Amino acid sequence: MRRRSAPRRPPRGRRAVGLSRERIAEAALALVDSEGLEKLTARGLARALGCEAMSLYHHFEGMEQVLDAVADRLLGEVKLPLSPSPSGLAGTLRTLGVRYSAVARRHPRAFPVIAARRLRTPATLETLTAAVRLLGAHGLEPRAALRCVRILLAYLNGAGLAIAAWQLEPAPGVRGGMREAFEDAGVADGFDEAAVTADLEAGVDLLASRLATTEMLAEGRRRGKEPGTPP
Repeated sequence: MRRRSAPRRPPRGRRAVGLSRERIAEAALALVDSEGLEKLTARGLARALGCEAMSLYHHFEGMEQVLDAVADRLLGEVKLPLSPSPSGLAGTLRTLGVRYSAVARRHPRAFPVIAARRLRTPATLETLTAAVRLLGAHGLEPRAALRCVRILLAYLNGAGLAIAAWQLEPAPGVRGGMREAFEDAGVADGFDEAAVTADLEAGVDLLASRLATTEMLAEGRRRGKEPGTPP
């Protein structure tokens, strides 16, 4: 009786020379920046890198991990201040807000990777932890500092997606309808992209100020001290 041979496994992709997690993440971000998230596939990424699609899996288990690496690169562009702002908690919050929203302007197609996905890698969590520690230098307890970061991010993610949408130049017909609506409401100048961006950034200022006032008052009450006194 002839022995049945074991089924052959499909050949694994060869490890491409010079391929690394960093290079793959950089190429993935460049691909999303130029063509959009929907074009980020294993085949498309491999084509951009000049390798076989299977070679990617020597470095990542799947495309979700590639997206995590892209998120790491995007958040890495948010350079956290080395020390708290001399103008107080509101100043530090504003700096964080301005630097985070700048990512939306530089990477409008890729911004949803950090705005609409859960941040779960060690690198992204370390960035959030560093932000909490930075706010803690103003006298906030860790839980209060984390609350500030979450509230600020909730606004910034929405504002960033709006800024990104304007950066991507909607279809003329859509813009035309928006212009008519603005003109009918008597705010035609609100159609201007610069005005939209300025309004959203003004929201960062307002939110930073309100958060700082609310949290510092709460911290003062908790410690039984007057607001503004050292912790």
